[in-house]
Amino acid sequence: MESPSMRSEQRLLLVGTRTSEIYAINVATFSPILVVTCHRCAINDIAFPSGMSGVFATAGAGDVRVWSLDSCQELLRIVVPNFVCSAVLFSADGKSIVSAWNDGNIRAFTPLTGRLMYCIYSTHNKGTSALDMTHDGRTLISGGCEGQVRVWDIKPECQSLKKVLKEHKSPVSAIQVSPNDTEAVSAGTDGSCIIWDLLSLSRRQVMYANTLFMCVCFEPRGCQLLSGGTDRRVAYWEAGSGNLARE
Repeated sequence: MESPSMRSEQRLLLVGTRTSEIYAINVATFSPILVVTCHRCAINDIAFPSGMSGVFATAGAGDVRVWSLDSCQELLRIVVPNFVCSAVLFSADGKSIVSAWNDGNIRAFTPLTGRLMYCIYSTHNKGTSALDMTHDGRTLISGGCEGQVRVWDIKPECQSLKKVLKEHKSPVSAIQVSPNDTEAVSAGTDGSCIIWDLLSLSRRQVMYANTLFMCVCFEPRGCQLLSGGTDRRVAYWEAGSGNLARE
């Protein structure tokens, strides 16, 4: 408890906590009601379900939260104590929330109850920093703080490693799969963005810039890439040639 305040007309005690929450406590019954909540530390990622804008998920220290956009209220909180969630996404079919954590594990949860569906242990030895999934939900691509990109085969009964791609020299900050599921792009803080062929599991193209890339994505047609970095510029790249189109 940090800052209690009394509302005499309604006989409610408003209490603020160290975990960034405000509770209303009925003085007669002493039953608490959560009024306002938010992450207590930085939000590392935000994700919307495919084709739906009414809810979204956020990733932060110790938990993943699902929010209602209309009511601005928390719908679900998935707690993993003592660890930080660095990336989160909804599977294309909306049946799972997949998250990357700094303990090196990838965890998937049900979006309604938060029940753990599966956990891929020790995906990256220095922490998992980025991830994305193909639209059919069968392939997961993860990036780690050691600079590796790993491709995983996802099945309900087991999750297995298909290939380790070693090109980045420093942490992978973002990964996105192309609209047609044949390629994926990864951004690294070593100043490179790499396009990977998901069929041959090899590097297809690489782009360099004098910056620490923090985010990258395909435009809807998959012909160009957009990247952002610590130089405060948004750059457009040709996906086929890797040439800088404009910034």
